[in-house]
Amino acid sequence: CFLYFSVIPSKKSRCFWLTSLSHISKMASYDASEEACRKIVNDYGMEAIDEALDYYAEKAMNEAAAEYEELIVDAEESVKDSLAHLMEMIAYFEKLRDKLFLLLEINSKIDNTHVC
Repeated sequence: CFLYFSVIPSKKSRCFWLTSLSHISKMASYDASEEACRKIVNDYGMEAIDEALDYYAEKAMNEAAAEYEELIVDAEESVKDSLAHLMEMIAYFEKLRDKLFLLLEINSKIDNTHVC
C-alpha cells in the first residue's frame, strides 16, 4: 500500500519524541533572569547584603547562564534528531503528494464529459 509510512512512531520512536520534547521543553521554558532572582533569594539571601549584593547577583546570573548553556547542550542532539525526523516526514509527504496527483490524472480512455 502506498500509504505506508516508515517513520510512523514505533515504541522506540515514541520514546525518542518524549525524550526530545523533555529536553527541548526544559530549554524553552528556562528563564535565566527568574532563576538568577530565585538563586539570590534562596541560595544567597543571607550573604547578599549591602556591599556584597553586586557580587552575589553576578554570581547568581553566571550560574543561571551556565545552567541554561547546559540545557542548550542537552537539547542540541534532540533538536538535530527532531529536524532529521521532520525532514524524513517531509520527504515522505512529498512522495505521497506526487502519487496522489498521479491518481488524480484523467485517463484519456474514460469518457467523463457528463461529470459536472
